[in-house]
Amino acid sequence: MIGRNVPIAKIAFKYRENERKMMTEMYQTAAAILKEAKAEILPYLERLRDDSKLPMIYVSHDAGEVARIATHVVRLEGGRIVASGGAEVLAGR
Repeated sequence: MIGRNVPIAKIAFKYRENERKMMTEMYQTAAAILKEAKAEILPYLERLRDDSKLPMIYVSHDAGEVARIATHVVRLEGGRIVASGGAEVLAGR
């Protein structure tokens, strides 16, 4: 294993006897890696949005990310559209 997967492998070996603890640790590590990766990627998505004017679909459960990236929001609940519009749609969460 190389790169960002090494911490997850170490955690798996360390806690193989205690599956619940291992899963919690792996989830937290993966979430931290994803947060770090998103921090690197979001500026590029913003630039792509601003410079190219191409439509994008960005799916997220993080209202802060959505407010940062989106010019139009479609909010779903239970697989159904419950609101559509600008960032104010996020206030109804």
